[in-house]
Amino acid sequence: MKTTGIVRKIDELGRIVIPKELREVMGIKSGDNLSFLVDEQRIILEKYEIMDNLKDKSSHIISSVNDLVDASIFISDKEKFLTKGILENKLLPAQFHDLLIARKNYVSKEIERITFGTEVLEGYFLAKCLIKDSNPIGILLLYKRSILLEEDEFFAKIVKNIIENS
Repeated sequence: MKTTGIVRKIDELGRIVIPKELREVMGIKSGDNLSFLVDEQRIILEKYEIMDNLKDKSSHIISSVNDLVDASIFISDKEKFLTKGILENKLLPAQFHDLLIARKNYVSKEIERITFGTEVLEGYFLAKCLIKDSNPIGILLLYKRSILLEEDEFFAKIVKNIIENS
């Protein structure tokens, strides 16, 4: 662990300002969650990603649903896809990021072609905004080459509920 040479005072309410330079280096933005760890006489702050914890819990559920329906389900956080497969670590396309901000869901009515970085998928898409503690945390994306069925929506709702209630 290296020292930064930056010192800050704690105010009367116990608050401390994290310097802008450190926030930029660590990718910490306003509204992000931080976790506090205690290591002997040290307090360690880490950026806390809710979706990182949910990713591991939901991966076996997602693979089971992928086996039940002729579709692929992917989970993203606010920036990139987390689930293993062709979209892992691909950035969230603008149209899905906009859904997340607006807290809206989306179902394609016809075949669409969407680019995810270097990966292009063509087919039907069902996107559901994931909400935890009243905050949007990511997108559940169901992708299918053939037309979406009611059962696809049903399985997407199940996975969404499991993730949001984990």
